[in-house]
Amino acid sequence: MQKPEPEVVDVSSSDKPARALIKTIAAGAPSIRVVYARDWYLWDRTVAAAARELFETGNVDLVQRRIPGLKRGKFEYIAIKRQAPKVQRAPGPDQRF
Repeated sequence: MQKPEPEVVDVSSSDKPARALIKTIAAGAPSIRVVYARDWYLWDRTVAAAARELFETGNVDLVQRRIPGLKRGKFEYIAIKRQAPKVQRAPGPDQRF
């Protein structure tokens, strides 16, 4: 049985891509892929900071890929939502480790 393809959302042309990135990741299912920029370099510092914050808090993995078909390829900057971390409860006072 084949896995379904993950949902891909492009917010790169949004008026406020940083806000759209955060909102889409928060609302999306695990493995959603959000394209937040397309260029040779990530110029928008606001969206770069938002992506980095999402990564540092463990919400996403950040990847880039060369856009196919261009000789001097631009890149797509993509955030992939991680699975929710499994929360382990600390043992209570009556439980052994």
